[in-house]
Formats: sequence, structure tokens, C-alpha cells
Amino acid sequence: LNSNGSWIYLPKSVEIQKISKRSRKIYQSKNITSEKVQIRIGRRMKKIRIDIRNHDAIPLGMPGSGHTPWTFIDEIIIK
Repeated sequence: LNSNGSWIYLPKSVEIQKISKRSRKIYQSKNITSEKVQIRIGRRMKKIRIDIRNHDAIPLGMPGSGHTPWTFIDEIIIK
């Protein structure tokens, strides 16, 4: 969700890590500009770790500047 007036901002980055005995592969999406993020992996996985990073502070000139913004996640779909 992106609602800057309510201190709700899009995440800074989304990372997906494949966790297995042999390797940990990282799939990443940075500079998110849309409420819908799609990361194509193209492989089968049994275990994953999803890391969603928030901004440290609201930028100057925006409502609530200097405070920690909220990041709301509605749903995560894995196909």
C-alpha cells in the first residue's frame, strides 16, 4: 500500500532467498515504484525466505518527515 499522507510507503527492496543444503540464491527487486511487485524465479523451491526492507525515515518535505514510515503488505502470492 502506498499512502504517503498517512506515513505508509512502499518498501525499499524485496529479496527472496532459496534455502537449501547446496546454495542460497538471492532474487532481488530494488527501487520499487508500484504497489504490485513481481519477481520471476523460474525454479522449484521447497524453502524460501522473503526479506522486505523498509525505508529508515520519511524524506524531508513529506508529511511525517524524519519519522519511521509504515509498510503494509496485503498479500504474498507464490505460484
